[in-house]
Amino acid sequence: MWTSPSSIYRRFGTKEQLILWDDDDPQILEKMTAKLATHPPVEEMYRAIQEMYAEIHDRDERLIRLRTRHTIEEPGIQATVALQTDQLVQLVASLLAAHTGRPAHDLEVRVIGGALVGALSATIRQWYVSGYACPFDEVMDDTFEVLRRGQTLS
Repeated sequence: MWTSPSSIYRRFGTKEQLILWDDDDPQILEKMTAKLATHPPVEEMYRAIQEMYAEIHDRDERLIRLRTRHTIEEPGIQATVALQTDQLVQLVASLLAAHTGRPAHDLEVRVIGGALVGALSATIRQWYVSGYACPFDEVMDDTFEVLRRGQTLS
């Protein structure tokens, strides 16, 4: 059935959101929240992404690659991605704050939230710029190993 342009804009708001919308995104946050009680933040984010990736990869890797290309190459979409990334950092920081009992504006909470979201962004970009040569889950493993090591560069 055909959906009118006005119906599409009511659902997504902008043409950029039409490309960026992902029904799986809220599930990553739900999985992350559920794991906060039993894992450190880096591990819980890693496990949540790992589980979601396993669920969606086989279902639609072609669509994931297409969306990734658009988010990295299209200037109009890049601006929306930057805004969403900032919002995601704030959301992850709020989750961490709620779990630790610290305020959401706590510096450590914000730094860890930003590092986790930045790590995910770096994983996606690395996967793309490598021409998808290495499977996403392997790039993600490498990324989170860097986070586990801390501030050192080897």
